[in-house]
Amino acid sequence: MCVQCGLRRSHGVLIICAYLAFAGLILTSAYSSTIGMLLWTALPVAIGIVLGAWTRRRLRMWGSCPAASRAGDDRSLVDGWSPQRLWLLALAISSIIAGIDAALGHHVVLIGLLIAGPCCALLAGRWGATASTGIWAIALAILLGLPDGIWGSWTHIAFLGAVVVVAAATTAAAAVMRNAGWHDRP
Repeated sequence: MCVQCGLRRSHGVLIICAYLAFAGLILTSAYSSTIGMLLWTALPVAIGIVLGAWTRRRLRMWGSCPAASRAGDDRSLVDGWSPQRLWLLALAISSIIAGIDAALGHHVVLIGLLIAGPCCALLAGRWGATASTGIWAIALAILLGLPDGIWGSWTHIAFLGAVVVVAAATTAAAAVMRNAGWHDRP
């Protein structure tokens, strides 16, 4: 195992699939459909298997640790992903969750899932990217109170507080990692 490469793609795929399964279960539980619940659980598993097989094939082609040969400043915690790519993914995840939440209206409240954005941005290992994603998630959490029909309520404040706490914690963690020089280690 290549310690300096960070997470492997297969680990990232598993994390993303677990998150998709969790989000799918939340959506289907709102509509109480057994078939929908099975589909939302099976879909991320199938995607994970396909992506895992693809990743395994790509790793064999690249060798065991492609990040080891790159400059330290271009590295993230996810092998083969640039910090900018992870940051854009984090912004996209937050935006997609917000879009789904707004589209579902007051039937389902997904504001709490916005924490996925700052958590994903933390993998970039850059405090600026993590902070900007956290600010974006907080702004979306504030705005989503309107379509969810919970604007200004204690529920809205609780969800907003959770997003603020996670955004602050991930930004602090990224700053600590950067100051500790994790990217400069061989």
